Amino acid sequence: MHTEISAKLLVLLTLGISSLQGSSAASTHQWYRRQVPQEWAHAKEIILVDKMLKIDNPLNISHPIFSLLGKKAAADGMGKLDVKHFDCFQKLIADQAFKNAKKTGDKKGQEAAILFASLEKNTNTVGVASIPCKSKKMDSPEIERLIQHQDAASDGAAENNKKSALLAALSLNDIGSDPTLALQTGTFKAGDKIKNNNGRGESCDDDKDTVGCIYTKKLLVEDVTKEEIADFVKKNAGTSGSGGGGADSEKKKSDSGTQLLKEVPKKEEPKKEEPKKEEPKKEEPKKVEPKIEKPGSDSLLEITLIDESGKESSTEKGTNDKEEKEKEKEKEKEKEKEKEKEKEKEKEKEKEKEKAEKDAKPKAT
Repeated sequence: MHTEISAKLLVLLTLGISSLQGSSAASTHQWYRRQVPQEWAHAKEIILVDKMLKIDNPLNISHPIFSLLGKKAAADGMGKLDVKHFDCFQKLIADQAFKNAKKTGDKKGQEAAILFASLEKNTNTVGVASIPCKSKKMDSPEIERLIQHQDAASDGAAENNKKSALLAALSLNDIGSDPTLALQTGTFKAGDKIKNNNGRGESCDDDKDTVGCIYTKKLLVEDVTKEEIADFVKKNAGTSGSGGGGADSEKKKSDSGTQLLKEVPKKEEPKKEEPKKEEPKKEEPKKVEPKIEKPGSDSLLEITLIDESGKESSTEKGTNDKEEKEKEKEKEKEKEKEKEKEKEKEKEKEKEKEKAEKDAKPKAT
């Protein structure tokens, strides 16, 4: 839904407004379809919102279809609305239609207004998002919280359109309607930004379709599942402060899409695990216990260093000089004693020899 209306077309639309005021929904639809076909993809909602708007139209707005067009094309259909509020044009129509439907007890009219406020608005070309309403606050909290769908090819469209559908579901639930009707707010699949530069994207056109070709040709792309809608509504039900009867509509007008979007589930992307930086382990100083072994016959003193794990870390060997010297002295003394004994033995032998020689000599007569 991305076509800008020509200057000639503006004239045709302006001239045709008066005749449309009294025409049926079907004939009105077909007249506009020939002029701005892409804006009629959700025809049934637009036709019903137009019916609700005609009940009380203080701004004298020509037709809801103008609010789905670009700024230049929409100008002649804005009635008394200041052009500075152009970005809120679509939402203001939905708000007025919703209030009128509530006064008359028309549940279908309220539903149509909620869905209409959530539809994608026309932009200049494929992939361009429309500007959200910020200059005006809506009277109905069920409309105030809503946001428009955006072109599926625009940046962030998937997340935005999911939020749009969920918020519409919440408002539908608040008026006692089926929240899954919000699935009808979906738009077309994304157009090609490069090849498709005429603004049409993946839209459709059928002059005789009063339901909406996005439905009959099954071109609508749903943004959420029924399970997601049920979960969101369960968590946020009643936050608008009013229901279908509006008995308590002033309770919580501060409720807005911005506040509730915090609750909208986002598609979780797989987290990229960053490699953990391993911090170098601080090495504790090793406790060294000396293991002293008594020296053996080799007179060596062996000292073994043992760490906490019980492994031997180093071995040192040394010579005990003091003990060695003492042993040497002992040996020397032993040798001296041996020598003394040998000398004593030699002396004994000498004495025995002398005695024997003396005894062998003849005695004198």
